[in-house]
Amino acid sequence: MPAYRPTLVDPYRDHLRRRREADPAAPVLELLTEIRSLGYTGSQNLLYRYITQGRVEADRLAVSPRRLTSMILTRPAALSGDQRHLLNELTTTCPEMNALVGLVGSFAALLTPAAENVRLLDTWIADARAADLPHLHAFTRGIDFDYQAVQAAVTLSYHNGGTEGVNTKTKRIMRQMHGRAGFHLLRHRIRDRAVGLTVPAARSSRPAILASMTFFTAPRWSSWNLGSSGSETWVLDAMN
Repeated sequence: MPAYRPTLVDPYRDHLRRRREADPAAPVLELLTEIRSLGYTGSQNLLYRYITQGRVEADRLAVSPRRLTSMILTRPAALSGDQRHLLNELTTTCPEMNALVGLVGSFAALLTPAAENVRLLDTWIADARAADLPHLHAFTRGIDFDYQAVQAAVTLSYHNGGTEGVNTKTKRIMRQMHGRAGFHLLRHRIRDRAVGLTVPAARSSRPAILASMTFFTAPRWSSWNLGSSGSETWVLDAMN
């Protein structure tokens, strides 16, 4: 964690620390008057930022919530030694943070599909509800609303990623050519792009993905009805 850069306030840090320990609500103007009598030549804004950044009490930069979240959500093996040390230092002193890190890690393990994940998912939900973490309680209630789908997601190796990818590519081509080309050229671009698409061998048995591939590589299309709804969903009809 990087150290702060030297500033004009640093020589008066001990005085500021003593004053804030005695009176945490001491006004900035009052503190400014005191250190100016001791020789401070900087501005009030510099002193204000020095205090609000926590530099009176700490020697180093505070860790932002975003950075801490990123470290918690990163695979432990992908963290550097300094990051692991910092994460351990920040979480072990707080029981709630320690519990959160453990629950995040155990839930991440469920994202690798396996048959025994059914039991592990139920255990995770029970542990999350037992922890004093209200936001996770709301998350577990959301799982209850669609439990079968969540159970399938953590036990089956299939997903709709291929289908969603085709939809995204189709909408991107439409946006690129909107107003500059007719449907015939758009049709050829979609079909040419779809020819190069392949289905991963491990997921090739998923009916939805196969149907999507067949849909975009059908040999004969007599007419296309291309439209856009409120959610920009394309409707493509093939008529024999």
